[in-house]
Amino acid sequence: MTFTRTLLAITLLANGAPAQDDPAKRVKDWLGGLLSPAQKTPAAPPAGPPRDATIAEARGEKTKALLRVRGALIYESGPGSFCIADKTHTIRGQIDNPIAMKPGDLLEITARTSFVAGRIPWFWHASAVNLGKGEYPSPIPFSAGDAYLDEEHRWKFDATFVTMRGRVTGYGTHSQTYTVRGAAKKFTFDTVEVDDDGVRVIVFPQEKVDAAEVFPVGTVAEFTGACRLESRLPEGGAGFVHVLVPTTAHIRVVKMPPLWEIPRYRRRMQAALLALAAIAALGIAWLLGKWRALRRANATLETRVAGRTVEIERALAAERELSTLRANFVSLVSHEFRTPLEIILTSSDILERYHERLPAEKRLGYLHTIHETVKRMGGMMEDVLLLGRVEAGRLEFKPAPLDLAKLCHRIVDETHSAVNGGGKIALHLNGAATGATGDESLVRHLLANLLSNAVKYSPDGSPVEFTVTRAGDDAIFTIADQGRGIPAADRARLFESFQRGSNVGDTPGTGLGLLIAKKAAEVHGGSITFESAEGAGTTFTVTLPLYQTQS
Repeated sequence: MTFTRTLLAITLLANGAPAQDDPAKRVKDWLGGLLSPAQKTPAAPPAGPPRDATIAEARGEKTKALLRVRGALIYESGPGSFCIADKTHTIRGQIDNPIAMKPGDLLEITARTSFVAGRIPWFWHASAVNLGKGEYPSPIPFSAGDAYLDEEHRWKFDATFVTMRGRVTGYGTHSQTYTVRGAAKKFTFDTVEVDDDGVRVIVFPQEKVDAAEVFPVGTVAEFTGACRLESRLPEGGAGFVHVLVPTTAHIRVVKMPPLWEIPRYRRRMQAALLALAAIAALGIAWLLGKWRALRRANATLETRVAGRTVEIERALAAERELSTLRANFVSLVSHEFRTPLEIILTSSDILERYHERLPAEKRLGYLHTIHETVKRMGGMMEDVLLLGRVEAGRLEFKPAPLDLAKLCHRIVDETHSAVNGGGKIALHLNGAATGATGDESLVRHLLANLLSNAVKYSPDGSPVEFTVTRAGDDAIFTIADQGRGIPAADRARLFESFQRGSNVGDTPGTGLGLLIAKKAAEVHGGSITFESAEGAGTTFTVTLPLYQTQS
């Protein structure tokens, strides 16, 4: 029993103790009562200057000679509590002259070797000098399950520079209080919980790192650092395993968890799915409203004019129109909304499968593709919402003074940005800079749709002429392109919902832009017309009475 208490006391002295209890002093006093007078007077160490030695030689030194060793600082577990290593071995100790130091520094330690529990080499009451940048030793492979197989394994791995691999299971903090210049000071370390084949390992990164961002839960990673174990073999053969990692360069991600388990990617994919669900819900609600209104109209007609062929034909025409609208909307959802979703899923799949092999620039490119595709889906949702307000007769008109020149320049810049700098738009302002009054939001929708179509359906590099002219009370907007033109068979229904030219090919679009543009012009009391020749381009002319208040 006395031997066990003695070993425990010496171990506490070696590892340091919290300042608030100061058990070290009590243990020293208690040991003083156990030792005989002859034992209290140690043999005088050899005199003379310190002798240079390797750490392996210092660990085997039995004469208590004053030694001087040099090694790289592996970690500092508390004020002055260090572990250094050279190419021969590692050793722990306590510095009496605390100095500024960080992992990787080359330290020169002057001290005599002590042995805790008769076999743990230790530098006690050491003095240190920081010589600058040092060199880390080569790590040895380590499996946490081997740490406490027996005493030999414990002595082999304790305070040794190792490399271990495990799966991240969580994060935490570790606090310890030490006495610094006579005052208690609390130190807190961020930690990473790692599972190494069923054995729990706590990793202490010495540098600040956003662990949840760099290696989220589920990541398999390699950690290189100093292994710290209990001072003696615990009962049952299992004790704590700590790995103190000097820098983030000593952490290597081996395998990331599935993409949908990483918070930042999961949030983006959830946003994309929510946007798609909202678009689909709005479209279905709008379609159901149209269908119910038509059913009510049909019921009234059947009751009041059962024998009137003209009214029946009108109802049948409306039914056919609804069927066409339903087919167009299904086509829109299955193509225009499905394609962006496939782009998002494809980009996400590439990031998941090849995340470690992709350069940072390509990873950023795929994330940018996801971001731009979600923006595109948001734009389509905005068109559907605006169409819903138009169909319900709730399109608000809020006229206010307009800086027409500034507005037109901004729309041109936004159109350039939307096509990644493609398309050439030449803006000409002919006396239409100031004095206008109108609804800026509706004018923006009108012009942005026409400009976007002109650029989208024109060959690369083909110019688009955008002219704004004041003619009395009217502002006249002319947008002319040299694109593919509108087939004659499509012109009669061009301003109807979900209607697109038969020659658009694979060019994306909803078939709502021109309808919204026409409604915006009509709300202002204006008009929109066009001239087109297939294969030679199209010119849209919009006339809006924006200067009536000035007459």
